[in-house]
Amino acid sequence: MEKVSIISPVYNGEEYISRYLESILNQTYPKLELILIDDGSTDNTREVIFKYESLLKKRGIEFYYIHQENMGAAAALNKGFKLFSGDYITWPDTDDYLEPNSIELRIKFLKSKNLRIVRSDALFRNENNVEVVLRNLNSREEMRKSKNIFEDLILEKIPVCNGTFLVESELFLESIPNKTIYESKAGQNWQILLPVCYKEECGYLDIPLYNYIIRENSHSRKEKTKDEIKKKYLNHQDILIKTIEKISFYNESEKIAYINQVKEKYIKKLSKI
Repeated sequence: MEKVSIISPVYNGEEYISRYLESILNQTYPKLELILIDDGSTDNTREVIFKYESLLKKRGIEFYYIHQENMGAAAALNKGFKLFSGDYITWPDTDDYLEPNSIELRIKFLKSKNLRIVRSDALFRNENNVEVVLRNLNSREEMRKSKNIFEDLILEKIPVCNGTFLVESELFLESIPNKTIYESKAGQNWQILLPVCYKEECGYLDIPLYNYIIRENSHSRKEKTKDEIKKKYLNHQDILIKTIEKISFYNESEKIAYINQVKEKYIKKLSKI
């Protein structure tokens, strides 16, 4: 049976890491590798994680814990990318959690459709009451059937939620051979998905297999000034352009066209601030 590697950074997650780890233990797919990269937590994250070590091993899950100084999620993911050994990878956030059949159904879907990457729907839940569903993540109707999502990712026509994607490892290594993404504070998903989705079709499994937790005190939820919004847009534009520049396109003119597409998108966004 093929192995699935789950790579997750965690930072000061003592309040929610148990919920995440329980969702890994409850997976119906048996052959898993869990790589947790602790990004310099200053709370009891490590102690909570190691309470689960014996349970994970008893369940047959290969478990690795790596601690690093606080360097950000991208640096943490890069450490995980150097270590994983599975046939497929996924990179969920530790403040979210997976449905029990999340891995199994995505693997079955890829096998049945002869695809190398799949995304699923997800449910948004509030941290104060995870039993209540706020809304679904799903794409607009016309985007659900789209398999060639490279341009949709650039233009943000489809939602990007890391825990909903599962990628064949060989495809990941073909697309990002140095197993390294740009160590930015945001935009990690695009750095992974744009290279992966350039030449490959991405299937869509219209089932909510991931639970995205809305945290009221998270950085992304705080109201931002115009200057902060502008900085965020320019940083994301820079990440997209840097990522596109690394991709081996069929020809140079195609690369230039996509870079111009990114620039045009952010000109419009900045004009609305």
